[in-house]
Amino acid sequence: MKYKYESVTGEVSEVEVDAYWAEVLAELDRQEYNNEKKETRRHCTLDVLGDEGEWMIDENADPFEALLKKEEEAEVNAMLDSLTENQRDIVEAIHFSGMNMSEYAEKVGITKQAARERIHWAMKKLRKVS
Repeated sequence: MKYKYESVTGEVSEVEVDAYWAEVLAELDRQEYNNEKKETRRHCTLDVLGDEGEWMIDENADPFEALLKKEEEAEVNAMLDSLTENQRDIVEAIHFSGMNMSEYAEKVGITKQAARERIHWAMKKLRKVS
């Protein structure tokens, strides 16, 4: 029985083998095909990254970093949800918007000390939640 053999270089040749070895080689080919199929199913598709495509802006960017960033954002949002509305406002203003304590106190109409206490308790709660 003839068996087609493809070398690493891509050269294809036919080899004469016994029926027993032909069955063994056919079984090995089937197992290799199934393993490759299984492996390709396990890989992450780019569809899970969504339509934003932020990771495509930089051709050297890793799409999985974008996915991790989204997971971190979801975790941060869940932590912020544990705060009261006033605490969430001050954390977002100071840590995300870059506002300083005096600006926030003036904007909200509270003293600088009250703003300091509010951020202190908010950060304490965030440490406890994380």
